[in-house]
Amino acid sequence: GFPAFAAYVVPMTVLFTWLATHTRGSVLLAWLFHGAINSPILVGPPIDTVQRWWLSAAVYGCCALLVVLAGGLRRTDAEPVPAAKAGNHPLYL
Repeated sequence: GFPAFAAYVVPMTVLFTWLATHTRGSVLLAWLFHGAINSPILVGPPIDTVQRWWLSAAVYGCCALLVVLAGGLRRTDAEPVPAAKAGNHPLYL
């Protein structure tokens, strides 16, 4: 099970990173993307979890490869999103 899970998680990390960097960290789009990833579990045919991980790893792996080949994970068209300043963040005093 773990090799299938790892093969599934690595491309998903690439896709979520690309989504976060190209939407200025939009939580809504990340949430919708995560929901789209989980929806085949609810509407798809019942298959073994490990088998689903291998299938998802193949599909999302191809998508992640296309993202990296098309331009990578870094945004080049805009300024970086500024980090929270110590005085304006509720967790910093």
